[in-house]
Amino acid sequence: VGLDVPSRAAEFAHPEVQIGLSILAYRYEGLRRENVRAVAQQLKEQLLTEQGPYAQRPSRMLFQDWLSLAKTMRERQGSDRAATQGSLEVLPLELFQYQDDKQLDVLHQVLHTLPDASNFFLRERVFDRVMRHQAIKLRASGADLGSDVLFGLRLGFSGTPSDLLPLELRPCRYEPGSEAKVVRVLTDKSIMSYKYLQGGWSVSSLLMEVACPGRPAPYRALIDTGALVTGMTNEQVA
Repeated sequence: VGLDVPSRAAEFAHPEVQIGLSILAYRYEGLRRENVRAVAQQLKEQLLTEQGPYAQRPSRMLFQDWLSLAKTMRERQGSDRAATQGSLEVLPLELFQYQDDKQLDVLHQVLHTLPDASNFFLRERVFDRVMRHQAIKLRASGADLGSDVLFGLRLGFSGTPSDLLPLELRPCRYEPGSEAKVVRVLTDKSIMSYKYLQGGWSVSSLLMEVACPGRPAPYRALIDTGALVTGMTNEQVA
């Protein structure tokens, strides 16, 4: 795919769309057991690098906030569910052992549907690894290749010359007499002719008129008809 040209799947390949779909997927499905283990491990590692009493360390406070939010969510979802999960007690972060399967099972039941926990997991464990953005990247277009950055002297040819060129390639030097020849050919009745199209014509009817089905076709090619033949690929036109 060329520079600044969207791919056929561009609407799904855009980073913002990927981020949004990933967040929605975890909101619907929740965190997996190993996801919860990874979150607990990261919080434990951060806790050991922080200073102050355990109760005042940011990681421990975040962990306790999640537990409080999860408890509130269980209570709002119904008294029956809250009663069945009332025994889901999780140890404070400094005492919690993510290697212990029983403790991990309880934490998974408490946090796997909590949006704050899933957002933390995506932000810290997923997006940071799979969606890294480079501050500097190398790219080039035709204008870059024709600039004076690479070559001091550039020569080029165009069948449709125009002054709409990068500054480094200006001015466009027109071939003397070429435009007059174009006008002469376009006004020569032995070469050129025209035909009125009926009202309500479409791209398909225009192509059928050119193809002349059922009779010898006087036309052999379509040249520079992009403004008329739109919405179809070259293969479809052929």
